[in-house]
Amino acid sequence: MVFNFSINPNDNDLGETEKSHAWLQGEAYKIEMAEQQTISDGKTIWSYLIEDEEVIVSNASEGSDNTPLKVLTTLDESYVATLSSINSQGIASIELANPNGQYKRVMLKVNTKKHELNHADIFMEDGSKIIIDVEEMKYDQTLDDKFFTFDAKKHPNVDVIDMR
Repeated sequence: MVFNFSINPNDNDLGETEKSHAWLQGEAYKIEMAEQQTISDGKTIWSYLIEDEEVIVSNASEGSDNTPLKVLTTLDESYVATLSSINSQGIASIELANPNGQYKRVMLKVNTKKHELNHADIFMEDGSKIIIDVEEMKYDQTLDDKFFTFDAKKHPNVDVIDMR
């Protein structure tokens, strides 16, 4: 998936937008952003901070995988879903709300014909908003398991901090 990502600290600040890439295969995922890569094989998470030349290693089961991609798959039954509208192009506007959740409200635009996410506004408990605009989705890609691991040999100057 190719998407544009931004964080708006408040409603008055537009924030910076950056083009990012994400891959998902079963429980494994990889997200590449300008300053960070987050890689998980489903068991381990590697958070690679590119400018700091360090990677933090943690267990995926610790719940530390709150990434833009994983947000949409971790919402539970405590969220109330409301279908606001479906336009003539088949784009559905859906609101997920939970006043007690980390993500207070999630506004989704979904292409009902392709069953694809087009856009998400994620409202955080601190008042900030994450915006995800999907540019391109690719399906049925088979990626090698190594794609979902961090290879320290390819980054010899990176400090590995193992938090497991």
